[in-house]
Amino acid sequence: MKKTIIIYPQGCYGSFIAWLLENSNTPIEEIQLPFQSSGSAHNAFTKIHQLMKSDIKNLEYFLTSSDYNILQFHCSGDTKDLDALVSMFINYKKYNIVVIGFNYQSKIWVLNNIKDKTFNHFMQSNDFLSALSLWGNPPHNDWQIRECLSCYTHVYEPQLDEQLKIIQNIVNNHTQNAIGFYFDIEELRDNFENTIKQLCSFCSFEYSNDTIDYIKTQWFLSQKHLYTDSIVNTITNNIIDNKDFVITDQLSLIDEAYVQHKLRDRGIELKCYNLNKFPSTSAEFQPLLSYNFDTLITNNFNSIIKKVYNKQLSHDDALSQISNILKKLDD
Repeated sequence: MKKTIIIYPQGCYGSFIAWLLENSNTPIEEIQLPFQSSGSAHNAFTKIHQLMKSDIKNLEYFLTSSDYNILQFHCSGDTKDLDALVSMFINYKKYNIVVIGFNYQSKIWVLNNIKDKTFNHFMQSNDFLSALSLWGNPPHNDWQIRECLSCYTHVYEPQLDEQLKIIQNIVNNHTQNAIGFYFDIEELRDNFENTIKQLCSFCSFEYSNDTIDYIKTQWFLSQKHLYTDSIVNTITNNIIDNKDFVITDQLSLIDEAYVQHKLRDRGIELKCYNLNKFPSTSAEFQPLLSYNFDTLITNNFNSIIKKVYNKQLSHDDALSQISNILKKLDD
């Protein structure tokens, strides 16, 4: 049986997929679920080896001599790592190459996963802690951490962006050479059964429909951030469009920070000093909002025009949104 190599960025379910492949045909009553309280699958009861950076130098030897049938590899921003991954693709016939990716519409989901499920994450980095020191000495309150997160996305997003570029490079290689098996985490969320069954077939793992269905249910129940990007965007748009709303979802500090960040990009500041309890209704938000009208008008008008041009917004709705922006000038 060919060895299976799983390549993925942090927060993109590599451990879960490795465990799932090992258990795709296990009777339901015998399955030992791998999920921790965070939703990670790091309690996997299977022989999985996670490739470390030191393994890259002797990657070919390691892959051929290892007793493990499934090996995981985290992508990093190191070009030498990328060269090693490309070399694995050159020899793809020896291995089942599986690549997991994500897209820009899932960055908040991935960031939450990294924060919740990994030991060394971006909020523990020296760069982020240095930025957070501008809000005083630890221990920091929620409002201070949220404000720092919302202001300093340039501290923790570059690595995620670099991982995404590397994944895209790998996918381009995959597409051009018709090698390996690639899927986005969005496909795992939105088309679980078909994605996993195709993956099992590609890797020559037998599977049971009942087992796949059971694992899908348990995976969904264990995940907290599957739709967080959509939730954050909806909250932000409702505030911008001056719509009534109630937040019923449990937001993380990262989710809250991104609401604040996205509002700032559209010219709306959230008065966050000592705001440890994040607002949950449109009425609670209103007295906390202040407007930078140059940014508000420029960014929002451009956004409205683009939506009309792309036929995502009717002329009547566009005029209504413009009217709401102009009313803020009178408030």
